Amino acid sequence: MTAEGCSGVAAVDALLAWCCDAARETFGARLLGAYAIGSLAHGGFTPTVSDVDLALVLADPLAPADAGRVATLARDAAAAHPRFGPRLSVFWSSPEEFNRRDRAEVRGRFPALDRLDLVRHGRLLAGADVRDRLLPPSRAAVLAASRDYLLGFVDEHGRRPLLAGEARDLPADRKELTRLCLFPARFLYTAETGEAGSNDAAVAHYRERHGDPGAAIVALALALRHEPVRELTPGERALLAAGLPGYYRDFLREFLNLLGGQPPEADADLPALLAAIARARPGA
Repeated sequence: MTAEGCSGVAAVDALLAWCCDAARETFGARLLGAYAIGSLAHGGFTPTVSDVDLALVLADPLAPADAGRVATLARDAAAAHPRFGPRLSVFWSSPEEFNRRDRAEVRGRFPALDRLDLVRHGRLLAGADVRDRLLPPSRAAVLAASRDYLLGFVDEHGRRPLLAGEARDLPADRKELTRLCLFPARFLYTAETGEAGSNDAAVAHYRERHGDPGAAIVALALALRHEPVRELTPGERALLAAGLPGYYRDFLREFLNLLGGQPPEADADLPALLAAIARARPGA
């Protein structure tokens, strides 16, 4: 690991320790367990682009003030740890809520994808390991959560014109670019396998089943995560600008099939595919 990577891991560890101390002070005995999830738990954390995902399991019942307390913890963490604190995401709920297996989201803040990640990969930071009391979400809940997240993702940060083939300007931010390229592979991996795995696992899974341009795009994105200072070549820029729209259309068709939705015409564009996905009801 590079010196930057080592210093980044130490800084993240300090942030997580601060959060655990703050959670103990805030919730006292109601804090059953605090966990690292995401790439910090299942592998692939990269200091330059990865988020810091923290999960808090609180004793039942949840209190009306809990949301405000968690928001204060996250805000104070960002101020106390300016390097990684702004990347902190806090997921939280209680066992009774968590175990509503068929819900895409539960009270607190814990979407099905992140509940799956905690059950499968959560790394205990504080308290007791209560994962044997927690049930993984149902497949229908995971697919519904994936669908809901996808519909928001496409329109965040001005992504739609590029994905629809109406623009060719790539994101300047390295984190945004790699996320855009890896998003379909990550989601298909979870939807098809029922696992919340690393970027490396998702890319390997995707490349075993798909050809170019998607296979080339995900391989390039993974290389950019591992080599954060490397500049894109003109050929790589051309690959991404030309290939991303088709890569996403293929992904949306495959995801729609997993949702059990009615497929639109063969030449359907991005809006038509997204509309079909919005209408799909997993498990219906």
